[in-house]
Formats: sequence, C-alpha cells, structure tokens
Amino acid sequence: MKVRYLPDALRELQEAVAYYHARNPVVARRFADMARMGERLVSEFPEASPKLDESLRVHRVPKFPYSLIYRSDVGEILIVAVAHHSRRPAYWANRLGANH
Repeated sequence: MKVRYLPDALRELQEAVAYYHARNPVVARRFADMARMGERLVSEFPEASPKLDESLRVHRVPKFPYSLIYRSDVGEILIVAVAHHSRRPAYWANRLGANH
C-alpha cells in the first residue's frame, strides 16, 4: 500500500532527523531507518497498530520517543503526524478536520 505524509507530518519527520543528525549522525540514521520500518509495517499490516479513534491508529517508533499517527484509506496510508511523545496530546487532531 502507498504511504503518503501530510505536509506537517513530513516536516515533523524531517525536523526529527535534523535534530538527531545535529547531535549524532548515527542516531539520526537509526531514527530514519526505524521510521521507514514503521512505514513498511503500517503499509503491510494497517490494522495491526492500536486505534486512537474510529479512523486513526498509532505506531510507536521503536527505541525513540515518536509515533506515526496514521489513517488507512483505500489503497493508501496517510501519515497525519510524526508525534513526539512529550508534545501535548492530539496537537495534530485538527489536521484532518472534524470529519476525519
């Protein structure tokens, strides 16, 4: 299944990689690899991750304080947020509008 990021989610991913790269390029590579692994897992097994609500699911990025918040649509996984665990809960909720 195709994986697509909302622009804000892609920015969050890029910012996280840049943050880790500034501190340790090896850790940045590990984070990017784990995020890509998460993309593959949610695209192959979209219903395996826990539900947040009726349409959204969450996949925790192993060994990092981030989760991929996503929605499974027909033929596509839409990543809504690459959410850091210390941010306020559901800060990304308005990205899909009221009827997500």
